[in-house]
Amino acid sequence: MLSAIVIALANNIDNLGARLAYSVQGTRVSLAINAWIAVITLFVSTAAAYLGGTIMALLGKFFASFLAMALLVALGLWMILHARLQSWHERIHEEKTATAHIAILSKPHHADVDDSKHIDLLEGTFLGFALSMNNVGGGVTAGFLGVEPLLVGALSSLVSFAALFAGNYVADFFIRRRISDRAAVVGGVALILIGLKQIV
Repeated sequence: MLSAIVIALANNIDNLGARLAYSVQGTRVSLAINAWIAVITLFVSTAAAYLGGTIMALLGKFFASFLAMALLVALGLWMILHARLQSWHERIHEEKTATAHIAILSKPHHADVDDSKHIDLLEGTFLGFALSMNNVGGGVTAGFLGVEPLLVGALSSLVSFAALFAGNYVADFFIRRRISDRAAVVGGVALILIGLKQIV
């Protein structure tokens, strides 16, 4: 359960950062679109965890533990380096360049492609898959650890919804204190610690 919670929290930090960017841009994410993104997150995270569980059954628990350690440490290091190389503060204030829906996959904080100041269903669908890509590695790793796939999916979906919802109300507070950057570092360290615990 602890591993599932930490993985779900760490995997969804980008959701909070993206929501802060929308607040700065004056872009709305309705409850319906947020719920749709949560459904996509549930599907992708659960499927990834099922895949991890299947691989664990094929490799055996011993090799799966080492593979889980390697993935968690790699994901943790990536989160920390990514936060250091370009902070969310910089990404939030960078000029929006995404002009096609496919570009959302690489720049989810630019999801309002048509500058309508709200995320429509098509933009929300691309955004849901873009944000869910962060959950694939964590979902597969949770499967390696033997965590119930539906639990991984449900927690990831809940955290995704909460992050996008909370961004509507606490954007200024989070932006001023650069909480997204700090959360990325804390989340990365937590993933590394859980990874190392697999061989201790």
